Amino acid sequence: MNTDLFPQTLLVSRDGERVYTTSLKVAEHFQKAHYNVLRDIEKLQADYAEVGLSALSFEATSYKTHQSKPRPMYVMDRKAFSILAMRFTGKKALVWRDDFYNAFEAMEAELHRLHTAKAHALDMLRPNLQAVIDGERVGANRALLARYMGKTVGSVTYHRCVARRLGLIGQRQGAQA
Repeated sequence: MNTDLFPQTLLVSRDGERVYTTSLKVAEHFQKAHYNVLRDIEKLQADYAEVGLSALSFEATSYKTHQSKPRPMYVMDRKAFSILAMRFTGKKALVWRDDFYNAFEAMEAELHRLHTAKAHALDMLRPNLQAVIDGERVGANRALLARYMGKTVGSVTYHRCVARRLGLIGQRQGAQA
């Protein structure tokens, strides 16, 4: 699912937890010809390789023109965009870089809020899960946890399995992966 959190500015897009922008958006918002932005990206990639830095996240892809002709385009993350945009000059570039950074920050805050809400919902739906996780951290056995929670040993075992499957606690010693 591809949703744009800021459709009025079209700065940042999201696909699941992936936050990105494209070379087309950069060209549009900096009022540059797209082929010049492509050239700048390729130069930046070459400069990075030349000085031995690990490659930036520029994913080569394509889009279709209104005539259905495929044209090259790059998808990039915040770091790749930021380093690319640092090469641009002028007041408009300065304002846009600031807006873009704020959009990424807002998107990350929204993702964090959603993650926190999901975690809270999980706690509300499965209150025993938190007790099992806490008990696991202090080394409590199943019988002790069952007495504490007012549940059966089988219930504790079930919740431990769920917590392991969710990656909330580690695998048992000697367990098969």
